[in-house]
Amino acid sequence: MAWPSGQDYNEAVQNPLLNFADPELKMGCVELTPLGLPRPITGGFATVYKVQCGPRIWAVRCFLGGVTDQQKRYEEISKHLAAARLPYTVGFDYQTQGIRVRGQWYPILKMEWVPGEPLNAYIEKNLTHPAALMALANRWLEMACALQKAGIAHGDLQHGNVLIVNGQLKLIDYDGMYVPALQGFKSHETGHRNYQHPLRTGNQFGPDLDNFSLWVVYVSLVALSLDPSLWQQTKACEENLLFRKEDFEKPTASAAFHLLEQHQDARLKNLATLFEPLLALPPEQIPELQNPAGAQTPMHAAVDWVKDHLSGGQKANAARKPAPVPALTATANPSWVLDHIASNTTTKAFRGPLAPPRLAVASGLTIATYLLFPHHGGSTGLLVKSAEVGGDFLLACLAVIAGYLNDPTQRERRPLQAQHRAEIRALAKLEQERKTQEGLLESLREEGKKLQETHSRERAELKQLEAEEHAKIQARQKQRREAVEAKIQALERPLKKVRAEIAAQISQSTQQIRQIQQDETTEQADILRQLQQQHIPDILSRQRIASAGIPGIGKLIVWQLARSGYTTAEDIDANIQNVYGIGGAKANALLDWRKQMEKEAQASLPKSLPPATTATIKAKYDKQRRTLLDRLEQESRRLKQQEKSLQEKTQGALQTLENEVKTIQADEKQERDDLIRHFSQALEGAEQKEKEQAQEFAQKRKAIEEAIAQIRSRMVTQNWQATRTQRSLEAFETVTFPAYLQRLFRLKRS
Repeated sequence: MAWPSGQDYNEAVQNPLLNFADPELKMGCVELTPLGLPRPITGGFATVYKVQCGPRIWAVRCFLGGVTDQQKRYEEISKHLAAARLPYTVGFDYQTQGIRVRGQWYPILKMEWVPGEPLNAYIEKNLTHPAALMALANRWLEMACALQKAGIAHGDLQHGNVLIVNGQLKLIDYDGMYVPALQGFKSHETGHRNYQHPLRTGNQFGPDLDNFSLWVVYVSLVALSLDPSLWQQTKACEENLLFRKEDFEKPTASAAFHLLEQHQDARLKNLATLFEPLLALPPEQIPELQNPAGAQTPMHAAVDWVKDHLSGGQKANAARKPAPVPALTATANPSWVLDHIASNTTTKAFRGPLAPPRLAVASGLTIATYLLFPHHGGSTGLLVKSAEVGGDFLLACLAVIAGYLNDPTQRERRPLQAQHRAEIRALAKLEQERKTQEGLLESLREEGKKLQETHSRERAELKQLEAEEHAKIQARQKQRREAVEAKIQALERPLKKVRAEIAAQISQSTQQIRQIQQDETTEQADILRQLQQQHIPDILSRQRIASAGIPGIGKLIVWQLARSGYTTAEDIDANIQNVYGIGGAKANALLDWRKQMEKEAQASLPKSLPPATTATIKAKYDKQRRTLLDRLEQESRRLKQQEKSLQEKTQGALQTLENEVKTIQADEKQERDDLIRHFSQALEGAEQKEKEQAQEFAQKRKAIEEAIAQIRSRMVTQNWQATRTQRSLEAFETVTFPAYLQRLFRLKRS
């Protein structure tokens, strides 16, 4: 079905009573522009009109195109939303016969009008109110939890489909929505490019469809609440918040990610560290915003830090049913991301006992002093005592170092340091594994490309050989056909000559008959024209001036006119005023009388010939036609007899040659069929071989891609864990040996 254009809908909604089927919409008023025309809100898939129906306002969505299962989708979406009763959605009614355009009915979506503000406009207006943006981020997280718990995915979460109504979130445009009853369907759209995973396709259609866009909006809100100037720095506009599709495709070259990573606020740096690794995951492995430790991703075993901020882990089954997803408890902190990205404010300090190292140092110094300042001397004794002093000093230093190393804070840091080194090594190992697998994948692709080129070349060679063999068959059979056709033409040549003579005779006779008909018509027209030309002079010549009773023309004037030769209407002309006694008035009266007589004569002008005249002319030309037709019939009879005689002589030979032509055609068809069968089998064999190899390559590629996806997922988990460990180590930055010495000897920092 050809769908109406936006202009078609504009014309239709100007007459709601006639073109809407819904009784309420029939009585509605469509919002107009200052020019008095309908005000449409046009998108890529539909045109929306605001219709006031008494105290209620509706959004009427008119589709610019459709899909085969559109009605089924909207029915299931409507039932699920009605059952879920979420505060983030609005009711709607899908009407298969909603609006009439050019005499044909088309479906519409009648939806409650939401008088809200688009998400990007609300954000821009509240850039000077970071608390409002953070509150919106918390509500966004709550909405994500509610949608995931209800098994709903909007499919196109972006600024234009998210409205803020009195500070609360409302979702509109449900064309791409997923509900559990649509399991197994495919998506007919892939959403706004600046909010979707760059690898998303129509095959991704399930409860995790919104995971990526939920992260995009949430991270943008949190970042803007921490630094509103990012709005101008990233050049946010009507088509995006902080990020664009290009940022997701090449994060290392992204200005937005660079701003976050180089930001002075450590929380924004940590936010980039949290979000950017997700871009390495395929769309179906993006973790849920409410619970990155969810069972759907391989990272759930490692990122247990999120459990401190959520009510519990998610243990969903393989089918990803929506029911088991836990909601946040009243005590849970919805801003768990802030807990993760916030700088570590806890500072660790030495807390071990100082008495043992101090006693060891004091003892060493006392013994050293005693040995260095004795009451008896001698150079040999002094050297021995100096060595003893050095040993005592070394023991004191070792005691200090042992105290430093055995401090409980140091013992607490060492496992973290070892863990962090292990995590970094694990990351490096995973990176090497990823590069190895990607190298294997690239090699496989090159091998597959070469194999595909080989198969293409083999197919081309088979087709070329088939074409050459086919051309040979055609040439051979053509030569046979031409030889037979030459014999047929030789036999048919006398017949063609006779038939040509018959055709020529008929054509000539037809032309002569047409000429006779034309002559007859011309003669009748000429005689009629002569009669018409003579008619008016005859009438005028019978109209005498003396008996006409022309006003002002008495007997004396009639006598004067007769003397000058003017007795009838035919005699009157412009020179009549030269007659003695005829002035201008009398001349005009006479001329007017002549014109009147001419007019009356013209009215009685004959339109056709008298029947007798017509019959005479017709008889004359009928004789010519009969003579011509008799001659034509005689000649045609002679030629037909000649044609029949020739046909009888050549019929047997022609039948034999026609049978030979059929044999040639049958032989050609058989050879062609055999050729096609032969090469079809060869091509099928090649295609089967190619298919088997392609399946083998596809299995290998799938295995490698799955391995890469698992490695990337593990890298994300490992990276998050390493970041967490690194942040834990930041608390130990002041736990150094100089700081220990200052604490041990109570030194003041310079």
